[in-house]
Amino acid sequence: MVDDYIQSFMIQRLVGIFILLFITMHSTKLLADECSTHIEKGDKYYEEFENPEALKEYEKAYELCPDQFEPLMKLTRAYIDVGEDLKRDKSNGSRAKEAEKYLNTGIEHSKILKQKYPNNQASYFLLAVSHGNLSLFKGGRQKVKLGRDIEEYAKRAIELDPNFAPAYVVLGIYYREVASLNGLQKAFANTFWGGLPNGTLEKSESALLKAFELSPDSPYVHFDLAKTYEKMGRKDKAIEHYTHAIELPAVDHDDDRKKVISEERLVKLNHAETTKPDNKNLLMLRKSE
Repeated sequence: MVDDYIQSFMIQRLVGIFILLFITMHSTKLLADECSTHIEKGDKYYEEFENPEALKEYEKAYELCPDQFEPLMKLTRAYIDVGEDLKRDKSNGSRAKEAEKYLNTGIEHSKILKQKYPNNQASYFLLAVSHGNLSLFKGGRQKVKLGRDIEEYAKRAIELDPNFAPAYVVLGIYYREVASLNGLQKAFANTFWGGLPNGTLEKSESALLKAFELSPDSPYVHFDLAKTYEKMGRKDKAIEHYTHAIELPAVDHDDDRKKVISEERLVKLNHAETTKPDNKNLLMLRKSE
């Protein structure tokens, strides 16, 4: 009798455990399916450059799957993209503070990403991008500190994945910006704020050419290569890459803005080329006088 009772009790316990496991596994699958659904929706918005809508979907996915890489990475990227869009919206002055808030949130999520996934290049790339954007709102010592972080994170992303083109773009932009500082600004940074890395236009060109080698059909690569060549005074190369930036289909949410700038730069560069004095004719004229 006692044995029958124990056996019955054990069977009931096993059935209960089985039901609990089934419910848990089913619930986990439902959560995973729901998480994937939000990611897919976010990806669709992201492809259409609708960053605020993509952000909402990635937030929902991250709430459901906080321990997965994909929702955290895409949420971090979305915060940065929305911050960039707001920063460039000149129609409303209050957007600057809102942009800074999104970029700060992007940095916080980037730090979480780096902590959880220290061997993934995206963790460091997103840190570099978010720091680069935030530095535009800062001045003095804080700007210099953020600048050093940009180089460190971009280089680390490249170490982890030497074929990751976007990290070379960030590095190329950073070296160009440092090279564009005047002597007084560099001296001030070196004296009072711990100095800046040795950024040159040649280093900018080298990094961007590597990005071009890895991603030749990206308008943003051509755009920044053109900007560096323009700074170097190499107008023919600048015109060539601005033209490619216009002609190639947009792959990034900021590509359309860069296409407009590229068109403006082409007009100015071509105008400068057509109005440039003909030195040969000028010399002949002087000889005839």
